[in-house]
Amino acid sequence: FNNTRGYEGEMDLTNKKGGLAGSLLFKIQFTGTSDGDKHAASSYFPIKIKGCSRREHKSDSTDSGHTSFIHGKMLIHIKSAENLPNLDMTLLNQGNKSDPFVTVSLIDADNKEWKVATTKTIDDCLDPVWNEIFPINVCHEITGIIFKVYDQDLVAHDKMASMIIPAATFDKVSLVSGSFPLKKKNKECGKLNISIDFEKITRQSYEVPDCIYPSRPGNKVTLYQDAHCPKLPKVVHNSLGAEAVPHNAWEEIMNTMENAKKFIYITGWSVKTSISLVRDEHGD
Repeated sequence: FNNTRGYEGEMDLTNKKGGLAGSLLFKIQFTGTSDGDKHAASSYFPIKIKGCSRREHKSDSTDSGHTSFIHGKMLIHIKSAENLPNLDMTLLNQGNKSDPFVTVSLIDADNKEWKVATTKTIDDCLDPVWNEIFPINVCHEITGIIFKVYDQDLVAHDKMASMIIPAATFDKVSLVSGSFPLKKKNKECGKLNISIDFEKITRQSYEVPDCIYPSRPGNKVTLYQDAHCPKLPKVVHNSLGAEAVPHNAWEEIMNTMENAKKFIYITGWSVKTSISLVRDEHGD
């Protein structure tokens, strides 16, 4: 279509055995741009393929199918539920009630669920109170957070109902709290009281969070590929043009300890002197 905006032709049709089975007349008319630029479509129409309908995708969707990059810390507070369905009541035991617990999962772009939290089980209760808080570190592209309520059984767990918080919600707000309807097959099955407090990470930091001691500047950190590396068989130069010499952890620790003027403390070590950690031309 570089030089023309249409094409007409005829093709021979063959059967499975390779024999001629007629011909096909066709016409192709091109109505798009031909400048080589790629244009992203805002939506795709459903196409039926062999009796199956492809799901429609919209890049500007704001529903639970929209993917958002969530990077930060979530405090998920699962408080309680109310008016849950009773899956354990039978004709012989009408006083028996469901034993509910809740799972929390992240839904990725492929509609796969990744479980990040599970509450305890409340026995024989249709209005359970969990009051559990889960700190979850998130750095994922997800479409939503799904809460599922199950009935605890000895062999298998029966799903009672579920609800979803779309990931796009946290593009606008940092706190989601309230009583949300639980549904199963579009039928309301009680309510779930939860809150999600999201703290977004907006700056790059290499500090490990929630440590007893904070990070301090002026420290020297040496990275080791292996505990002991022999000399490279071929000279390799680093980005500055100098010869790259592999670091040897045991040898450098030995030299540091031999040349040290003061020790602060070394504790919790079990030393077996018969093992030689440095094994090279320098001997033991």
